[in-house]
Amino acid sequence: MKILAVPCFFVLAITTLIMTSCDEKEEFTHLPIKDGFSWKGNRYLPNDPYGPLYNFSNDDNMGDWDFYYNGGPASFTYRGNNYSNVYSVEHIDEAFNVPITSPTSYAARTKSVDKFSKGIGLVYREFEIWEYQPNTGGSGGPYKTGFGITMWMIDHN
Repeated sequence: MKILAVPCFFVLAITTLIMTSCDEKEEFTHLPIKDGFSWKGNRYLPNDPYGPLYNFSNDDNMGDWDFYYNGGPASFTYRGNNYSNVYSVEHIDEAFNVPITSPTSYAARTKSVDKFSKGIGLVYREFEIWEYQPNTGGSGGPYKTGFGITMWMIDHN
């Protein structure tokens, strides 16, 4: 069986996704690759993990997010790169008032997904978490707080 390591986060084998952490404990969880299978992928995160950096509530209870496989192996193309036998691991996909159609109302976006290609490993990751506050009664006007990251593989052996 061929196993590919993605440092600190995942090892993708042909039939199993193995979750591990970067701490010294060497903890492993074996997960079957099966459409619809779900697990609490952030269960070791504290409540409000981005609290020291961002004043939003999207990260409350991240440990309760249900990670799940979304479909079987499929093709995936991003920025001209084509991948086959790709498994999507969805973490969360929630939006409220997005796009912002009512600037006097609260809005939020929370999305997280990883895509793994058989024989390669992680090829795409999207993580977006932000909140819009209308600040109708305060000084300074409305504001957004949060961030988004998109990572993709550009080459492999």
